[in-house]
Amino acid sequence: MDLRDDLSLVIGKNNTGKTSLLNVLSVYLSGSQSGFVFEDFSVATQRDLLTLLVDEELVVPAALPSIILTLTICYDEEDNLRSLSNLMVDLSPDARKVHLRFSSEITTDQLERLHADLHDNLSAIEKALDKSLDTEQKRDEVQRFLSKKLKHYLVRKVVSFDPDDASVDLDLTDQLSSVRRVLNMEYVSARRSVENRDSGKGAKASARALSQLSSDYFRDHTGGNEESAPFIQLSAQAAVTDREFTKAYKRVFEDVVAKVKRFGAVAGLGGDIHVMSTIQPSTLLNDSTSVKYGEPDTLLPEDHNGLGYLNLIAIIMEIEIRLLRIKSANNAAPSDINLLVIEEPEAHTHPQLQYIFIKKIKELLKEHRQDGGIQLQTIITTHSSHITAESDFADIKYFRRIGDRVEARNMTDLEQKYGKDKKQYQFLTQYLTLTRAELFFADKAILIEGDTERILMRAMMRKIDQANPEHESPLGSQNISVVEVGAHSQIFDHFIEFTGLKTLIITDIDSAKVITNKAGNKVLTACAVAQGTHTTNGALKHFLSLTQSGVDDAGDLSNLRKLTSAARQLKKQAGTWKADSTDPSLFVAYQVSENGYEARSYEDAFIHLNRDFITDNLETFRGLKNTELFSDSTGGAGSGKTYSMLSFLEELYASHPQTSVACVTFTNVAVNEIRSRFSTPVLSVSTIHEFLWALIGRFQKNVRESLAILVNEGVIKSALDLPISAGFWDESIAYKEWLSIEAGEISHDELLKVAKHLFSEHPTLTKILSDQYDVLLIDEYQDTPVDVLSILLETLPEPKDRSLRIGFFGDGEQAIHEGDKGQAIVKSAIASGRLQLITKDQNRRNPATVLSVINRLRADGLVQVQATDMNAPNFNKEGTARFVYTEQNELNTDELRKLEFCSDWGFSSEDTKLLYLGKSMIAREKQFPRLMAIYDKDRVVEYSKKLKEALVKRGISPNDDATFSEVIELHGSIAPPTKGQQEAFDNEPDLLVLASPFLFTDIATTSSNSDRLLGTKKVSELDDRDRGEKRDPLINHLIAIQELRALFRQGRFSAVIRAMDETITSIEGRERVATDLKTLDSMSDSPIGDVIAFAESSGLLKRKDAVLRFQGKHPYRYARVSEVPFQEIVNLYEYVEDHSPYSTQHGVKGSEWDNIFVSLDNGGWNNYNFERLLSDPQGNSSVHNRSRMMLYVTCSRAKENLIVYIHKPTEATLARAREWFGDTNVSLVG
Repeated sequence: MDLRDDLSLVIGKNNTGKTSLLNVLSVYLSGSQSGFVFEDFSVATQRDLLTLLVDEELVVPAALPSIILTLTICYDEEDNLRSLSNLMVDLSPDARKVHLRFSSEITTDQLERLHADLHDNLSAIEKALDKSLDTEQKRDEVQRFLSKKLKHYLVRKVVSFDPDDASVDLDLTDQLSSVRRVLNMEYVSARRSVENRDSGKGAKASARALSQLSSDYFRDHTGGNEESAPFIQLSAQAAVTDREFTKAYKRVFEDVVAKVKRFGAVAGLGGDIHVMSTIQPSTLLNDSTSVKYGEPDTLLPEDHNGLGYLNLIAIIMEIEIRLLRIKSANNAAPSDINLLVIEEPEAHTHPQLQYIFIKKIKELLKEHRQDGGIQLQTIITTHSSHITAESDFADIKYFRRIGDRVEARNMTDLEQKYGKDKKQYQFLTQYLTLTRAELFFADKAILIEGDTERILMRAMMRKIDQANPEHESPLGSQNISVVEVGAHSQIFDHFIEFTGLKTLIITDIDSAKVITNKAGNKVLTACAVAQGTHTTNGALKHFLSLTQSGVDDAGDLSNLRKLTSAARQLKKQAGTWKADSTDPSLFVAYQVSENGYEARSYEDAFIHLNRDFITDNLETFRGLKNTELFSDSTGGAGSGKTYSMLSFLEELYASHPQTSVACVTFTNVAVNEIRSRFSTPVLSVSTIHEFLWALIGRFQKNVRESLAILVNEGVIKSALDLPISAGFWDESIAYKEWLSIEAGEISHDELLKVAKHLFSEHPTLTKILSDQYDVLLIDEYQDTPVDVLSILLETLPEPKDRSLRIGFFGDGEQAIHEGDKGQAIVKSAIASGRLQLITKDQNRRNPATVLSVINRLRADGLVQVQATDMNAPNFNKEGTARFVYTEQNELNTDELRKLEFCSDWGFSSEDTKLLYLGKSMIAREKQFPRLMAIYDKDRVVEYSKKLKEALVKRGISPNDDATFSEVIELHGSIAPPTKGQQEAFDNEPDLLVLASPFLFTDIATTSSNSDRLLGTKKVSELDDRDRGEKRDPLINHLIAIQELRALFRQGRFSAVIRAMDETITSIEGRERVATDLKTLDSMSDSPIGDVIAFAESSGLLKRKDAVLRFQGKHPYRYARVSEVPFQEIVNLYEYVEDHSPYSTQHGVKGSEWDNIFVSLDNGGWNNYNFERLLSDPQGNSSVHNRSRMMLYVTCSRAKENLIVYIHKPTEATLARAREWFGDTNVSLVG
C-alpha cells in the first residue's frame, strides 16, 4: 500500500484486513510492549499449527508461522539523514529507499520448546484427570495453551534489508530507539468509550469520557513538566486552596479527633492529629474536571449531549492529544516520520457530522505540520460512504479480498485504467461522490436504468424473501446496492473490475432496424424485437462485445437473442469480458423470449407477463396509456420438448429463484447441458438412476431388507442359496455398473426394483421426496423405466394431497427403450386426471422436407409444423430428404461419399452421423471387425458354453485342469457345433488350434459382451462419463497406448511425458522417449501383442495390475486379442471417442446433426423389421411399433439433410418410399 504524503483513506468491504493492518502497525510502530497472540494469525495458519503441535512427533515445516510488516521509506537529497542513516544499508546514489522488515515468528528452537512445553502440559492434565485425552480433547487443550502462551514463544525482529541483495541484512532488533527516531505512530481507536447515560457497568466512566480527555490533554499539553508556566500557575492556586481546605478540615474532624484522644491513642504519637489538604496538581484533573455545555447561566453535563456530538468532540480531542505527544515526546525532537492512524471516525456520528469531519481534518493536520514542523502522514480507515464521498478520490486505498489474500489498490490506478476516456472517469467519480459511494462497501450491486426498475426492484426482492422465508440469506439481508445508471452501465466497467464487485446489469434490449430518412441517410429507428436487426444499447454492445452495430453492418440482434444465460455470465479476462459460468463477476440481463413474446424494454416485459392482472385491475393503473390495447386474447408458443423444459426452468427461476427443482434426464449429456445453462444451487440435475440412488442410498438398513426380500421372491435373480436375510451383507450395498449380489453390488435394473419396493413399503420415503423438492421434472418420459413411472404415477399420493409438482417432458412416439408398458401407465394417468396433456405441435429442428417424412411415421395423429419463431434453428428452412437403395453390393461409406448429393457433407463427427442398427455393422464399416468378433461372437466361446451346458445336463463335470482340446476329444460328440459355428471353424481353422492348449473352464466362462470392448461411447463434448468403466482392463490398456500415440501425433510431447509411468527429466531421457514414440507410431500394422510388449519394454506404458490379473484369468481372450493388428485399436479409439461419424441408432436420442444417414438393416433382428414397416405402415405389432419409432427417432435427428438407405428392397417398400419422399428423391445407387 502506497501512503500519500498527507492523508490516505483506507476503505473496503468487511473482513478485508483493514483492522488487521492497524493492529500490525500498532504492535510494531507504537512502542507498545504487547505482542501478537495466537488469534492474530490467519485461520489457515492456526489450523496448521494446531495439527502440527498435536502430534507427539514434531515435524518442523519448511515455512514457520510469522507475521511480517515490510515498510519502504523513500527519501531525497533535501531530507535530513541524521536518524535515517542508522537504518540505511546502501550508499549508492540511486538508492533512495530504506526497506525495513518487522517480524514476529516462531523459530525452529522456539517451536521445539513450544512443542515440548505443550506436551508436558498435556501429560500433566492427563495425570490430573487420571485418563488419556482423545485427539479432539488434545486439540482443544493445545488451542487453549496457544491462546494463553503463544506470545511468549514469538521472536520479534527488525531488520533493514536490500531487496536486490539477500546478503545485506542489518539487524535492528536491539536498536529500536534508532527505529523510533525515524518512525513513530499514534493510534486513535474506534473504541472511544463515549456513551449516553446508562445504568450498566462502566456507565460512570463513559459518561465522563470528555472530562477524562480534558485531563489527558492538560497533562500532554504541559508534557508533565512541573516547571512549565501552566503547571506553576496551577500549583500556586492549589497552595491557596490547600490553606482554605485545612481550616475547613479542622472544623469537620474536631469531634472525631477528640474521641481518639479519649482512647489514649494520640499519646503514643507524640503530638496531636492534624487533617490537612495536600492537593497535587499532577492528579488534580483526573477526578476534578468536568466538561459541560450550554449557555453560561444554564450548563448541562456532557452526557446530556447527543452521542454524535460527543464522539466528534472526543475524536478531535484524541487527535490533539496524540499530536501533542508526537511534538513533545520525552522532550525529544519529533520522529522523522510520524504516522497518525484514525480508526473509523464515523462511529456513532450522523452523516452530517461525518461530512464535516472529513472536510476539516486535512486543515487540522496541515496546521500541526506547519506549526510543529513535523513530518506527519495520516491513515484513516472507514466504512462510511459519506466520508468516502467527501474525500479526494486520489487519497483512497481500496482493500479487496482475492481468494485468501488481500490487495490494496490505489484509486489513481483506476483513473489510469480509463486512459484517454477522461470524461468517463470524471462522470464515474462525480456520480460516486454525489450519490453512490456506497458501492465501495457493497457485496453486490444491481445496476438499473431508471425509475421503473428502482420502484419495482426492492418490491421484487421482498416478495422473493416472503416466498422463501427459510432461506438462510434473504435478499433483503444481503449487502446489495441498487443503483440507477441510466444507459451508462458500461462506464462502470473498470470500477467493477477494480473492486471485484459482483454485479447484475439490468438493461433493455433496445431493438432497432435500419431505415432511410428523408435526407436519404441510413439511420436506426426503434422497432419490435422480431423486426429488428440491431441494438442501440451501449451497455450490451460493450459487455457482450457486439461488433456488427453500424447501419452498414448486418447487426447483432439475432446473436443477442440467441445468447444463453451462461453466455451472459461474464468475467474480465485479458481486458475483455468473456463468458465464465464457473466464477462470473458480472451478469447482463435484458429481455428474452417469455411465453412466446419478446419485449423491447423492462416495462414492455412487465406488462406482457402481468397482462391478465393489469386487465383485471385496469382502473388502478392510472399511468397506463393506450388501455384499449388490453384484452383477454392470449398467444401460444410452440417448442420442442427439451427446449420447453429449459424455457420452463428459465421462467420458473426468473419468478421464483429459490424453488427447489429436481430435473431427471435420460442421459449424462442432457445432465451436463442443463447444468451448463443453470448454476443455481436449488436445482438438482441427474440421471434417473443417480436420482434414485441419492434418494435411497443412505437408508442402508432398508435397502438391505428390500434387496433380501426381492432376491428371496425371485424378483431379482441370484445364484445364492435361499432364503437370505438382510444380515447376509456386512458392508453397505453399492450401486455399480455390474451386478454382484453376493458382493452387495446392484446395477441399473436392480436399483429400480429396490427403489420401487422401498416406496411401496415406506411412506416416509414419499414424504422425503415431496419435502425435498418443490418440482420434479422428468425429461424423455417415454424412456423412463416402468418401475419409476409406477412410483411417480401410481405409488405417490394424488397431486391434490402433496406439495410436490411433477412435470413430464417427452414424446411417446420415441419410446425406443421402454416400449408400450411405460406408455400404458402414462395414458392411464392422463385418463384419470393425474396428468394434464400439453401438446406442442411446432417443430424447431427439422427442415420442411424431413418434417414431411417424419409426420408420416407418427401414429398419435399429431402433425408437426415448422416453428414460426425466427430464433428456431429450422425457421423457414427447406432441407433435403432422400431414399436410396442398392441391388448388388451393399452401400459402404466410401461409396456413400461419392454420391453427388453427399458432396458437401463434411463426414466429421460434428456435422454428420451415419446411423446403423447394430454395433457389428459399425465395426465392419469402421474397420475393427476382428475385435468385435472376439467380444461379441467368438465361436469357440459359444461352442464351449454350449458343450458345457450339455455336459452339466448329463452330470459330467470336466476336470478343472482339462484343456479345450482334451474336452473336445472326450466329449465333443455329445454336443457338436452348430452350423454357424462349424462354418466359422472351417473358414478359420486356426481358431481351434489357438484354443487347444487353454483350459476349457476358462473359455467356457468367458463373457460375450461387446460392452467389454466398446465401453461407453462418447456422444458429444458435454459427455463426461467414464468411458472405460465397462471395458476389459486389456482394452483400456490398449486405448491408453493409442492415446499416447494420438498425443504424440498432435505434438503434445509434454502431455505424453505426464501420461507415462516414469518421470523423465533429462534431455537424454526425453530424446529416448521421442525415438520410442516414433517406433510406437509406426506399429499400426503390428500385432497387438507386439505393441504391448514394446510399450512395456520401452517404459512408455507398462501393464497395470488389473491387466496382469486379466491376462492370468482370461489367457485365451488375451491371446486372441494379441494376434489382431493394432490398427483395429486405432479405429476403435476413433469410434468410441466420437472422432468418427458412426453411431448406433439407439445412441443418438436427444442429439442432432446437419446430415443424417440411416441404414435400414433387416438382418435377423427379432425386434425390428423395416421392410414390413414400409410395406404396411398401419401395422400394430410390437415389432412394427419398435421399427416405426426407431425410424422416427433417427430421421428426426436431421437439421439439414436426410438419407435413408436399404439393401434389396421389395417393390412395396419402394412404392412407399416414393409416396413419402417423392419420386425424384428415391434413387438406385451403387
